[in-house]
Amino acid sequence: MPFWLQIVCAVSAGLTAGLFGIALVPFLTKHRIFPPEQPKPDPQNAESQDTAERTQEERRPLMGGLLLLAGIVFSMVLCGTLYLQFAGADRTSDAFSAQLRQLIAVSVFAGVMGMIGFLTDLFQAKKRRNSHLWELFVPAALLMMGVAGFGYLSFTEAELSANHWLAVLPVPLYICFALEHGFQRETDGTLLIVNAVELLALTVLLLRNSLYLPSLLTLAAAGACMGGMTWCLPPAKCRIGATGSFLLAGIVPYLCLQHGFYKELALFMAVFLLDKAFRFFRRDHNYLTEAMEADGITPHGRIAVLSGLAAFCSVMALLIP
Repeated sequence: MPFWLQIVCAVSAGLTAGLFGIALVPFLTKHRIFPPEQPKPDPQNAESQDTAERTQEERRPLMGGLLLLAGIVFSMVLCGTLYLQFAGADRTSDAFSAQLRQLIAVSVFAGVMGMIGFLTDLFQAKKRRNSHLWELFVPAALLMMGVAGFGYLSFTEAELSANHWLAVLPVPLYICFALEHGFQRETDGTLLIVNAVELLALTVLLLRNSLYLPSLLTLAAAGACMGGMTWCLPPAKCRIGATGSFLLAGIVPYLCLQHGFYKELALFMAVFLLDKAFRFFRRDHNYLTEAMEADGITPHGRIAVLSGLAAFCSVMALLIP
């Protein structure tokens, strides 16, 4: 794939996500797409008043993940066209057909999960969600999409018959999704920057293996994450919400499982696993992001630590023979 096309793919996604926020953030604010309000505290209680001020500060619009969706879709349409017209793609080859089928599979999976995240944010903002039923529906939907994606879209019947282990791929996909979703707990923008680092590393892996069509998606997603940082890094003007986290949480795991990058996926998930496992080593059972916030580390300091861990793990993934 030409280097200029890689640059266009990432830059176009970033610019679209960043510029779209000029219209989206005021729209979300006007229509009050906010998390539910917390109970009003006792004004005579200083600690309670401090909590109220913090809660008010944290009430920023949800659905910032729509910025990512806009950037990815625009970049994929633009750069997919450029790739077909100017990159010498052989549309008649078996390799092109396989890559196109796999790109459609991961795109459908990410799109459906992003839609479920959008509904989650919408119901939360409008206070129309039955949390118990929805919490049961989301894992079931994730597993069904994994089964449909791997069983009917990613692989042919001959490939599934030759390797029966492909049928269990929805299980590690669900585990990875659960580890990554909710990572942005106490620090706005952490999921964006960690995914941007890992998506760029995954792009290198895909290009090494001549998987050009899937690399367009990873470049577009990485660029959209960078563009979304304009609005979602501290001090954040909006939050990516479930729309963004559901959309992002499945892309890296799905692509790695689809193309057999199992060792690399384990390294990509290391930072998310560390965040979850950290709570078992503290008396207060805080996650890593919560513990850093409780210890007084600034948001940018937390982001630097987490992005540094992600970068280290990504470099290790690239060095695996």
